[in-house]
Amino acid sequence: MSEAIGALILGLVVLTGGAEALVRGASRLAASLGVSPLVVGLTVVAVGTSMPELAVSVAAAWAGNTEIALGNVVGSNICNVGLVLGLSALVFPVAIERDVFRYLPPMIAASLALPALAVNGRIGRVDGALLAIAFAVFTWWMVRRHDRSMADPVVGDDLAAPHPDFFGRRAGQLLMIAAGIGLLVGGSKAVIFGAVRLAEIVGLSHRVVGLTVVALNTSLPELATTMVATIRRNTEIGIGNIVGSNIANILLVLGTTALVRPVASELTGPRVADMAVMIAFAVLLVGFARVGQGVGRGRGAVLVAGYAVYIAFLIA
Repeated sequence: MSEAIGALILGLVVLTGGAEALVRGASRLAASLGVSPLVVGLTVVAVGTSMPELAVSVAAAWAGNTEIALGNVVGSNICNVGLVLGLSALVFPVAIERDVFRYLPPMIAASLALPALAVNGRIGRVDGALLAIAFAVFTWWMVRRHDRSMADPVVGDDLAAPHPDFFGRRAGQLLMIAAGIGLLVGGSKAVIFGAVRLAEIVGLSHRVVGLTVVALNTSLPELATTMVATIRRNTEIGIGNIVGSNIANILLVLGTTALVRPVASELTGPRVADMAVMIAFAVLLVGFARVGQGVGRGRGAVLVAGYAVYIAFLIA
């Protein structure tokens, strides 16, 4: 038991450090290229904070644990809305601007695409390629829609103005990105080892471990980034990170995972329930995200309570 818990803690620390390095490097690189805060939140930061999900899901699929890979994606999307957005709204109400609101339908579409692809019992390499291509098209479309220059920093000093030594700083940013990816790969192996051992010891299925322990671990970068952005009133980056991460988790993470190894996805009763909860949270976010109102503390409490009920149901 102690070995499994130790591996999970070590993996969590390494994953968090890797995500931090990746987000900082990618955000600074985006700033030097003059990208808007919303685009950074929906793409650079969202993809950066989804890297733990990508690393863990690919490592799990490579090791043959596709239950953990799929559960990680579904569980992370539930956690992003229920826990991450809910806790952030409890700290400070999250306003949702009109531009962000336009990207909620793609999140719903990606959520609905998952059970549609899983209906035949597996998400194969062709499905994975389609998901990855859809993510590339979505990113291209979004960048084309938001080609204005970045005016303000987003998270702390991560998005500062370009330095006079432009090319020297860019080399440093690329090195930071590479270091972050390396840490994510190493941390993912520790998380997978600890999660599998824990499942064997306490008798939990790989599905439940993926939906809870692994999903919570890999969602911590989203939680940290969104909380910091919310506290500093950078709501575009906060809500953009959540929406972008949920889209990236399905299209990029699951797509890449399926390209590595087809993911078993038999739509049993529990699996259908998990995907239904994921879609329900996405729809609930759309309902809450009326322009000019956003997610206040009361709605944040509803999201957190809903997530707590779901976790209790899984454990029970």
